[in-house]
Amino acid sequence: MTTHHANMNTHICTHASLTDHTYSKQKTHTCLTPDEEEKIGSDILKRKFAESADGRTAVFKRPGKPFITTKTLNPKTPSEECATSTLRKRSLQIAGFRERVSCCSSTRQQLDELKHLRSDAEVTDLLQSGGALLKIPTTDLVELKSFFNLSWTRLRKLKKWLYERKISTANEQDVREAHKHIIQDNLVGAWQLLHFYTEEGHAQEIRRAPIVTVKSIKDKVFSILDEYNELNQLTWHDGAIPTSEVWLKLGGDKGADTFKMMVGKQIRLFMFGDYEFLTKIYGLTGPNGRHCCLYCKTTKKDMAVPEKVHEERTLATMKESLEKFREKAVAKECYNVIRPPVFNIPLDQVCPPGLHLSLGIFLKLYVAFERECHALDMAMAGKLRPETALSKTRANFPIESGPVVCGVEKVLQDLSVHRQAYHGKSFVGNHIHKCLKPTNIDRLTGQVEETVRSLCPALHDESKAVAVKYNAILKLYGRCHSAMNAGYFLPDHEIDELEDNIKGFFTCFRTDFHGESTTPKLHIMEMHVVPWLRRWHAGLGVMGEQGGESVHVQLNTIMRDLRGFTNDLTILEHAVKAQWIQSSPHMYAKHAK
Repeated sequence: MTTHHANMNTHICTHASLTDHTYSKQKTHTCLTPDEEEKIGSDILKRKFAESADGRTAVFKRPGKPFITTKTLNPKTPSEECATSTLRKRSLQIAGFRERVSCCSSTRQQLDELKHLRSDAEVTDLLQSGGALLKIPTTDLVELKSFFNLSWTRLRKLKKWLYERKISTANEQDVREAHKHIIQDNLVGAWQLLHFYTEEGHAQEIRRAPIVTVKSIKDKVFSILDEYNELNQLTWHDGAIPTSEVWLKLGGDKGADTFKMMVGKQIRLFMFGDYEFLTKIYGLTGPNGRHCCLYCKTTKKDMAVPEKVHEERTLATMKESLEKFREKAVAKECYNVIRPPVFNIPLDQVCPPGLHLSLGIFLKLYVAFERECHALDMAMAGKLRPETALSKTRANFPIESGPVVCGVEKVLQDLSVHRQAYHGKSFVGNHIHKCLKPTNIDRLTGQVEETVRSLCPALHDESKAVAVKYNAILKLYGRCHSAMNAGYFLPDHEIDELEDNIKGFFTCFRTDFHGESTTPKLHIMEMHVVPWLRRWHAGLGVMGEQGGESVHVQLNTIMRDLRGFTNDLTILEHAVKAQWIQSSPHMYAKHAK
């Protein structure tokens, strides 16, 4: 006989053998009243809350993610009427809930909550309902004052305006202290009598000018290096700079009516600047003397003869030349050395001025191109109107009035390249970079053929010869320009390629441009750029004067925005202080992001 039991745990066995039993388990359904369920649930939650770290969170394990219950109170008093301590407790509880819901991204979550307020009225109510919701800290206020060139009076007005909109700001005294910490009382302003060259009278005149100087360049340099080190922004470019050295750029630039000096383990100093500045710093008469090359003793005449051996200059040989000048007082017989150098930085650590090389060389090539376009205009005038063209000269036939020259100028305008009308119709660096792109060179030279073909087909062969000639030389120079002005450390194979391109450029230049002189800038590119790169591997964009030019632009922008000052010295002092703050590594890193 077989007996079925619902629960084997409560069965008392009286059979001789277990085989006489068949067991089957059945679920037991317990019926609880709602009150009993509430009590059991409440007891479980109390125990879970007591076991939790914050006393307000219960975690129930289950397949997958756990089930989390958070205890919240059922307040009877609105937040507008409750005590400050109670309001703070509620805020903390909401902040904790936001932290969990946002998966530890509470700040981003809170920004989204503010972003999705339903109307401007809600925003206004929120701002007017209590005290300041936001606070601008001291460092941000220093940055704001600096980047927007605000005077202290204007800053106070801005602080008041922000406060009216529930945005508090750091105390002005704290801002002033942070400002002083960056400047460190290391700037001195004064009026000085200086020599100025006047274009009108072609003479020198002496007049007062505002000067701002640095008390201690050493203190400034080490302060900047400490900040960069703190920000972990010092780099040795994968071994291009020895790990035992820090490379520092020292240089200057003469721009408009302002002159700037910039400081850009063992410290190795490099010098940079435009060519006129470099020749004056090292005691030469200037960039136009007989021996005008800073790096060697060659004469202007010998610059056109690359085969000739050019004796290199050194600080020691320049000292000998200076002693000779003090005896003879004839600059050209003493390699144009007339003063001692301002800095004893070796000449092989003077970076060739890549930007100014490009400005001068491209302008020379473009002016030659423009002259040949003008010659085509004159030839077309002779073909089309012989009775009048034969009597015309360059004086009464302006170079910019011919159709070929105008066509090329129209291409420049289409490229957004505008020559500087009051600076010898020169170009700026960005214009040159744009014009030397291969496609734009094709447009410039192709325009010559197109204009002549449409107006005077008889001169098509001549126009084609001009287009081919300048297309070749400009593309060769474009490759040299891009490589030597690189903003990184060049590997050997890129330097080898640049050397080949420079040789190709000068072969073309001396073959097709017999009437053109070899200027000092062409000489430096041919003889001294590659040795610099082989010695240091640093592209001219890294160690050259481009950084100084950016300081020039930065100072001019600051000075244009300054308001409320009438004294030139005060304006200059405020501009330099603002530039120092903007260039502070902490401020610059934050602004760059």
